[in-house]
Amino acid sequence: VLFVQKIYRGDGNEPFEDLSYDIENTNDAINYLEDVLIGKLINANESFPLAIVNGIEIDGKGIVDYGKRKLKFHESMYIANRMHYDNTVKYLNLESCLMDRNKHWPMAPTSQLATKLAENDRLTDLNLSKCSITTAEAFRNFLQTNVTLKTLNLSDNPLGNAAAPLIIGLKSNEMLQTLIMGDCKLTTKMMEHFGEVFKVNDSLLTLEIPYNGITRYGAHVLAEGLKDNNGLITLDLNGCSIGTAGATSFAEMLKKN
Repeated sequence: VLFVQKIYRGDGNEPFEDLSYDIENTNDAINYLEDVLIGKLINANESFPLAIVNGIEIDGKGIVDYGKRKLKFHESMYIANRMHYDNTVKYLNLESCLMDRNKHWPMAPTSQLATKLAENDRLTDLNLSKCSITTAEAFRNFLQTNVTLKTLNLSDNPLGNAAAPLIIGLKSNEMLQTLIMGDCKLTTKMMEHFGEVFKVNDSLLTLEIPYNGITRYGAHVLAEGLKDNNGLITLDLNGCSIGTAGATSFAEMLKKN
């Protein structure tokens, strides 16, 4: 059952209070075209205060947890747009929602969420693990602009080298304390970016990047960046193939850090 409350159907000239409708689809499933159309309507009228969409409610809550719910496109758009204006939610859990699973959607829902969260001044914890994220460009601006987020979990998303913008965004971020990116297919090249980040960022306290393709060279450049870092307390490289040479690089780093 689909319930979308108060979608505006005017031409822009009339007061939308007189032209708002409840949309109800009593079929067992919503098709692709309906999903995208409703998502675009929600996006086009983001300032209109939709209270609830398909049982998803944001306003007035400190904790919003829809983990393991396979979100439709229009549901993701609703969450992204409501978070743009929200001033109550501190913890948002969208783990295993597979938000970016359909590459034919008009936009990547997690990118829309990151864009809308850039100016959010309340959220401190965001879990987007297992959301099928393959692009992180929007997260660069998010991390450069947002001043409240303390914990970001992006584990189990096949980002690979596409994680570069997000990592680079950390250079000018002074609030994030914990970044979790386990099993994100991160490469040695991404470790070079992290190494550069740690030369200027002392606010990140915990970096968890287990089960990634980090080689001994990746460990070396990461360790080099950490030599003069005064912030990081915890580094998780479990399941990474750094070998003896990589371990030696960290041992040398610890003599100075």
